[in-house]
Amino acid sequence: MKHILGILAVLLLTLGAWAQDGRRSPESLSKPSAAEAGHLDSSELADCVRLLGSRFYADRVKAQALMAGAGEEAIKCLQDSLSSGNIYRRMNAVVTLGRIRHPAAIPHMLKLLYDSNLALRNAAAEAFVKYGTGVFAQIDRMLESGELQSARVPDVVVAKVYQKLLVKLLGEIESGGNYPGQYDKIVNIGARAVPGLLYLLDRALEEPAVANPERVLRALGEFKDKRIAEHLSRLWNAGRIERPGLRRSLAVTLAKQGETKFVDKMLQGLIKAARERGNSSIYEEIAHIYHDMRNFEESQKWFLRAAEASSGPAGIHFYNYACALAMGGKPDEAVKALQIAIDNNYQNFEWMVKDKELDAIRDKPAYLDILKKHCPQYLPGRKGEQKEKDPDSEQ
Repeated sequence: MKHILGILAVLLLTLGAWAQDGRRSPESLSKPSAAEAGHLDSSELADCVRLLGSRFYADRVKAQALMAGAGEEAIKCLQDSLSSGNIYRRMNAVVTLGRIRHPAAIPHMLKLLYDSNLALRNAAAEAFVKYGTGVFAQIDRMLESGELQSARVPDVVVAKVYQKLLVKLLGEIESGGNYPGQYDKIVNIGARAVPGLLYLLDRALEEPAVANPERVLRALGEFKDKRIAEHLSRLWNAGRIERPGLRRSLAVTLAKQGETKFVDKMLQGLIKAARERGNSSIYEEIAHIYHDMRNFEESQKWFLRAAEASSGPAGIHFYNYACALAMGGKPDEAVKALQIAIDNNYQNFEWMVKDKELDAIRDKPAYLDILKKHCPQYLPGRKGEQKEKDPDSEQ
């Protein structure tokens, strides 16, 4: 036992020495001017390749930086390093290719995504992310020119490449409302947005701060892709989504993929409950499902029922009814419903004037009359004339 403890102590001391030596390796490069110039001669490149496989961390980092600065001229050396028997050299060659971000490195990156070594595949995926979404335009051009004969990027890599862009675009969407064209910027990405959205959905269910899961589901509903139905069916069957509003969005998105059994079952249960103990909240839930499905004739009917069954001010129900009428091609009726909503204590004028579900009524004289009477500051042409309130005026 004493011998074993002694051996472990020696190993720990050796590892500690290696960690310290990582900051002061005798093999460290002594030509920082090469990094500044962004050019390495053949001997310097050979030194960098050798140090990519160094057991000293500081050497590997320095070699990465120098070769990344050298750019395209370093790619050939890095390509040769990918078949090295030294795992340090191979891994650091992958990382450096990601840092170079040059089109000439793309074919090598694609091959690495299917390497037999899991660590190298993961490193290649992370390096690929550094290229950003523009990498796919490069791949398309290389396929057209014949530089690449075929190219398939795993969905998980596509997802990570698009993650930041999708989070940004989702964050730019106005909360509230559900109107045609709402997710056009994401739709314009094309099918490559799908794995990114599915990846984001899984992350958002665990960490809602990453992205709004309901918006992700709505964005997915704008695509038709078998991967969506498969992924969302698994989520539904696993019971991972329990919040009613989110579960509704999940069922609607599945219905848009052709899987209607989920939303049909949900509606059957709600309509049965409405018959047995009809109240405004049940009617409203049914109306929202039809509205999200773009079945505006049904949503109009149920929003009106919710308004009529309300035990308190029914302004929000009449407002939703107005939106359903506007979206369903009945602008004149929508303006009348909007006035009724205001008469029933609807006061959110700031949202009303920018809600795109009401765009069909903006040029109606009756709508302009509503603005004049209730919120003249939002009349067309007056928006830019508004001044900030004097904080002293409210005291």
